[in-house]
Amino acid sequence: MKLQERKPELDLDRISVAKPCSASWDEMTGDERARHCADCGLSVYNTSALTQKETRDLIASHEGKRLCIRLFKRTDGTVITSDCPRGLAAYRRRVATFATAAFASILGLFSISYSQTTFPSDIGSGQRGVTTLMVPLVEGRVIDQTGAVIPNAKVTIKTSTGKKIVKTTDEFGRFQFLDSRLIGLNRITIEMVGFVPFRDAFEGQARERIDYQITLEVLTGIGIVIIDETRSPIDMRSSDVTTTFRVN
Repeated sequence: MKLQERKPELDLDRISVAKPCSASWDEMTGDERARHCADCGLSVYNTSALTQKETRDLIASHEGKRLCIRLFKRTDGTVITSDCPRGLAAYRRRVATFATAAFASILGLFSISYSQTTFPSDIGSGQRGVTTLMVPLVEGRVIDQTGAVIPNAKVTIKTSTGKKIVKTTDEFGRFQFLDSRLIGLNRITIEMVGFVPFRDAFEGQARERIDYQITLEVLTGIGIVIIDETRSPIDMRSSDVTTTFRVN
């Protein structure tokens, strides 16, 4: 008896963009899992609200047919689904623990101490606290909608004099500014390819710490992509993040 050859499991991360699509998810009718597109008359499925298995089964059931999917990808090219792998969850816990310890050590090197009590800022969304420093301390952490840290995000502060101070988040998604030029009204921008930029304003003062805990949202947009198992995962710097793809 000849056994039927089992097809390899579809790698959801290996897709390529074929062409963009102007359809707007917000204008479609339906729920967070699937919505009807009036432009093409098809249903568009949101993979971030489906499990990996549901997504693979959906693609398999539409083999040879056109299938529209709203696809979200992390900065490393992996697809966001409703069930993040347990390994990723564990990794996040390890990163969060290590990041807290490492950052505390860094603060210790500079002999920085601040009150555990924070309070909202009169200007901006950052949480204020008291430090022993004579210059403002602005710091924070940047993550995506799944809770994963975002390293190498560009953080720009434009001071009251128009001077721009630019840094990038470290491997733990952290950033820190300790600068006398931050006294006064400032504007902060946090940017990363594939995400909606974060913008805010704050007033820096001596002996104050402003903490930002930022969750960047994935850019929305729809395009047509095809599955290509011979290619490496999508380069997020050269493709849409949210896409609709066709299985041929």
